[in-house]
Amino acid sequence: MSHPNLAPYPPSPGYGKIQPSSKSFLVTWLLSLLVGVFGVDRFYLGKIGTGVLKLITFGGFGIWALIDLILVLANKTRDKQGLPLEGYDKHKRMALIVTAALVLLSIIVNSARAASTSTSTPAASSAPAAETSATAAATATPTRDPAAAAAEASASAKAEADASAKAKADADAKAKADAEAAAKAKADADAKAKADAEAAAKAKADAAAKAAADAAAAAAAGTLSQQNALQKAEDYLGYTAFSRTGLIQQLEFEKYSAADATWAVDRVKADWNKQAALKAKDYLNFTSFSHAGLVDQLVFDGFTPAQAEYGTSQAGL
Repeated sequence: MSHPNLAPYPPSPGYGKIQPSSKSFLVTWLLSLLVGVFGVDRFYLGKIGTGVLKLITFGGFGIWALIDLILVLANKTRDKQGLPLEGYDKHKRMALIVTAALVLLSIIVNSARAASTSTSTPAASSAPAAETSATAAATATPTRDPAAAAAEASASAKAEADASAKAKADADAKAKADAEAAAKAKADADAKAKADAEAAAKAKADAAAKAAADAAAAAAAGTLSQQNALQKAEDYLGYTAFSRTGLIQQLEFEKYSAADATWAVDRVKADWNKQAALKAKDYLNFTSFSHAGLVDQLVFDGFTPAQAEYGTSQAGL
């Protein structure tokens, strides 16, 4: 039921009509006519997939490009959204006339070219006949003098002999050059092999020397346990005197191995004569000794007899 005081809205202008595309008919027609074999018209309309296919097939070998041109002129071409092209009614007459003119011009040019080709063919075919006649006339020579023929034959034989001798000399020279080149190549190869062998031997010797040096350096540096034993030995000598044997025994008492203890004591910076003198003075500080008794005590502590004698004499006995 309609309301008596309300009227329906009037339809807007163009209501119900198909809206034209934003793509121009004129541009599409020109692209299809000029570069349609490369699919540019389809790229312009947004049809990328078929544009690529048209490009790689050169417009379907021209057939697809012709069909697309006819569809454009017949207003059957649509853009990617399916909308008709803008400006068809305005430009269709001009497009049809230009297309027809180009087709007619192409037919005329091709016809003229075909006629020109057919006209030049007889002239070209007559040229070999003329050349054949001239050749036959030139080969018809009068009878030659026997003396001249003999002289010419002699000269020809001499030229052939000279050419043969030159060819043999060239072959001999080439063979000699090849032999010399082969000998030089062999000498070079032998020299290279000798140099390579010497280089390999030197590299092996250098590697062995480096390995020995590395082993010596590793032995001189010692293991972590040996370094600790060396530090412990230096600590002991810092507050009391020891003989070499006594210091080794002390380190073994500290649970170092005999090898690590010996390695450390051999590398500690100690004057064993001075250590014997210090030890002798320590003994005399808390008890009395005769000369021989102090020497025997120092020998008992691991000093050599010479070190014990030196220490005892330095202590004043």
